[in-house]
Amino acid sequence: MLSSRKGNEGPGSSAVQARIAQQEFDAQTEADTLKAFDNFKTKVKKGLPFDWNTSNTAAILDLVRNKGSIDDRKLLLEHVLTFVSRMEEGPMSQILRDKIIQLFYNDLTHPAATSISPKFAWRTADGSFNNIDVPEMGKAGTPYSRSVQQTHALPANTLPDPGLLFDTLLKREGFEKHPAGLSSLMFAFATTVMHSVFRTSHRDDNINETSSYVDLGILYGNNEDDHNRVRVRDGYGTLYLDCFAEDRLLLFPPAVCTLLVLFNRNHNYIAAKLLEINERGTWVDPTTLSPDDPKAKAKLIQQDEEIFQIARLCNIGWFGTVVFSDYFSCILGIA
Repeated sequence: MLSSRKGNEGPGSSAVQARIAQQEFDAQTEADTLKAFDNFKTKVKKGLPFDWNTSNTAAILDLVRNKGSIDDRKLLLEHVLTFVSRMEEGPMSQILRDKIIQLFYNDLTHPAATSISPKFAWRTADGSFNNIDVPEMGKAGTPYSRSVQQTHALPANTLPDPGLLFDTLLKREGFEKHPAGLSSLMFAFATTVMHSVFRTSHRDDNINETSSYVDLGILYGNNEDDHNRVRVRDGYGTLYLDCFAEDRLLLFPPAVCTLLVLFNRNHNYIAAKLLEINERGTWVDPTTLSPDDPKAKAKLIQQDEEIFQIARLCNIGWFGTVVFSDYFSCILGIA
């Protein structure tokens, strides 16, 4: 066994040859680096406007050896700016300046990807600022958008009767088992999904009164007034037990409302766990805060807002996961 290993590691083995090839490659890379360094140094000595010292030497070597990741502590950028600023006016200096400006501009997103402010820490009640570049997009109370343009537009008075369409296309004469084995609970959940993203105004049927972001508006509501109706605001960040904001769902089969009750309880469970874990150590037992003390009351309001908003984000995440994974899988027949 030992002789076999020794034979495999002989001068002609592939492993030894690979190590030799790697060593030769490293040596050649080092030689190329030093050669490039010497050539640049020679050009600088001939009159290029550059002060040669240990700092810029280290910066250039770092650039040559690590093209994919430059060490900012070597101050390469500062040395380059100094070099360019001392160049005589001409095509080359202009090109370099343009490239530097382009580098600075493209290194940052335009506009900024995020904004640092409590205003942007949580999802807004009406869905605005989901996209900070277009804050009104998808906001509750804004007009519907047409994704597919009409090819044969018809005036309303020529459209077929909705009842006739339903009876012709959707009415079922008898029970038929769903081919994918789905129960009626799936269709109850489908009702919650549809009412999460569609709420046509009775005053203007072009307006959608809920947001477009599957953000559980049916549970929390679509504005601050709706939030205030379902929130306890006692420092625990919870909702009133088994309540929800969307009154339309009371007209649907009980399973629809039951699903919303589950998400209500899920929110309160998440809020309780957040307070129990208290990851940052900034929250306290609300019973220790006196509502008569202005500072304690402010602390209670802030704590309740933080816990509520974080629990809401988690709960919306749960809902979105079910919608975009399980629900869509059922619709597409890949469940």
